[in-house]
Amino acid sequence: MNKTVTANISGVVFHIEADAYEKLHQYLNTIRNYFHDSDGKDEIMADIEARIAELFSQALEEGREVVTMANVKQVIEIMGEPEAYMSDPDEEESAKSTHNTRSKSEKFYSKKLYRDEDDNLIGGVCSGIGYYFGIDKIWLRAAFLIAFFGFGTGLLVYIILWIIIPSAKTTAEKLEMKGEPINVDSIGNAIKDEFHSFKKKVNNGDASEYGHKAKHGIYRFFEFLGKVLYYAAYFIIKFLAVILVLAATLGLIAFITLLLGGPFDLSIHNSEIDQYWLSEYGNLFFSSNLMYSLGLLGVCLVVIIPILGLLYGGLKILFKIPSSNKAVGLTAISLWVIGIILMVISGSSTGSQFSSEQTFIETQSLPNITSDTISLKALGQEHGMLKEGDDFFIEGESLFLDALSVDVVKSESNEVELYIRKQSRGPSRKKAGQLAQNVKIIYEATDHELLFNELIEVPVEDKYRDQEVEVSIGLPIGKSIYLTETANWFIYDIENVSNTYDGKMIGHHWIMTAEGLSCQDCEWLNKPERLEQDLEAEEALLREAELIQKEAEKLQREAEKKAIEAERLLRNTN
Repeated sequence: MNKTVTANISGVVFHIEADAYEKLHQYLNTIRNYFHDSDGKDEIMADIEARIAELFSQALEEGREVVTMANVKQVIEIMGEPEAYMSDPDEEESAKSTHNTRSKSEKFYSKKLYRDEDDNLIGGVCSGIGYYFGIDKIWLRAAFLIAFFGFGTGLLVYIILWIIIPSAKTTAEKLEMKGEPINVDSIGNAIKDEFHSFKKKVNNGDASEYGHKAKHGIYRFFEFLGKVLYYAAYFIIKFLAVILVLAATLGLIAFITLLLGGPFDLSIHNSEIDQYWLSEYGNLFFSSNLMYSLGLLGVCLVVIIPILGLLYGGLKILFKIPSSNKAVGLTAISLWVIGIILMVISGSSTGSQFSSEQTFIETQSLPNITSDTISLKALGQEHGMLKEGDDFFIEGESLFLDALSVDVVKSESNEVELYIRKQSRGPSRKKAGQLAQNVKIIYEATDHELLFNELIEVPVEDKYRDQEVEVSIGLPIGKSIYLTETANWFIYDIENVSNTYDGKMIGHHWIMTAEGLSCQDCEWLNKPERLEQDLEAEEALLREAELIQKEAEKLQREAEKKAIEAERLLRNTN
């Protein structure tokens, strides 16, 4: 059992074994005696103790709580034995020269990137980068000026570097910036050099020179520009943080509203869902309730975690919240990855339900249609309290979809017939065929009218599997069909001899001929549009030619006038 002592080193409390404490105390007293007559002795001891506290903290990170003799010996080995530099003045000067040479040779020893505020014009960025890469700072400053005035990016890059690169404040950080080892010798020499340099500048009247430099226009300009850039960057960062917090808050509210059953619009082909999806529609697309729940949980994790991260980041910038535990960040990333995995599992399972496609074809005769002219109309929706225009909804045990298209073709018999092509997807071709057979179309036929509901009916238990129905009206030769305004809701790509598109066929009578559908009351077809365009183009060319001819005649008259004037001047001269 060893006795321990509690010691405060540079503001950090350590538990140290008694014998280790005695050795450390003796070591610090020896160093204090050595720097007793040195300038800046207090600063030297403060930096040395800060470095020792840092080394002890690193040694205790492995789970130990007490500083042992081995730890003290390791610190002394890193910082250096006092006997190594306590010698006569000549030896000391020689050691200092040797230290400087060694420091230069170890230029990249434990080097870190800091801003050098002791040698700066604005923020010390160029000086710090120069030390890190071994480049003269004057070239870096010239590069930033060229980028600022030549390309316009120098200012933004400098501000970003100013924000993200820390400043070298302590002597240890300044030594790390220059790539020099951090020990008693280097810390003491660095602080003594600073005091010696300051005294030399004062004795040589350099303080007056710096006073004149401060008044110099260029120096004052850069000083002012530095302050402007600092406050501008500060304002921009705070403003972006406010935007970030507002955007994340609105996004979170919107997503939660959606999860609680908020209305939204989702387009599927020509259909739109504008109901409450979590209550009824979610299960229509997924393979099972489990896959639906997994997919929904995955979406929540993938969406909410980044939103919360943005919200926390904005609040952290606004209110200077200290950094959180790394475990929180790792947990958030893990949950986000889990959300991705759940979405992939749910999506793969659901996608397999749409992997195969099958078509079911049937023909229905309409012998009750006896009129030579048939009116094609839309059958209005009459489903409970639903309004006209609801084209994707559930009522009772049926799902109604806007997935009907109607065409007009030549009949294969002497009667009006319907050629119905039902199509669906499923996990297999057999299952897809069964789903296609279950699809129903809603229509009515009288002696002179044919009415279709634009919606198709699917059993809810079949779910949504991209069901579609294509109906072709078989019209015998000699019979006509009149396309009413409401037929525009479901007709699609009706072929005709005049190649008239569907929208322009509405409101006209079309008779079936051996060549195909032909319009009976389309007067505008008697004068082809291409002929009209050709006539207009020809008239435009004629007008342009007349203008050119008039311009040529005008130029000719002006030339004749100038020739007469020249001849008159020539006669007067003679």
